[in-house]
Amino acid sequence: MFHKSHQLELAAQYVALARLIVERQRAYIALLKADGAPTKGAEYRLEIFLCSLGILEEHERELRAALTTSPQRSAG
Repeated sequence: MFHKSHQLELAAQYVALARLIVERQRAYIALLKADGAPTKGAEYRLEIFLCSLGILEEHERELRAALTTSPQRSAG
């Protein structure tokens, strides 16, 4: 099992990636709207991405809280 600090680092990376996906999806929806194209499917996917982002952010917060409340192990 990974050390909690490594888990937190990975969680932060996943949150950053999810935020980028949300940002790009919002930009894609804006392009579709500008072209007069339907956006229902893209907006539905955005909702899914936002839910996923929320889950990832909550997990990151839980890891951060666990890391700050758990006693530090000494190496060796």
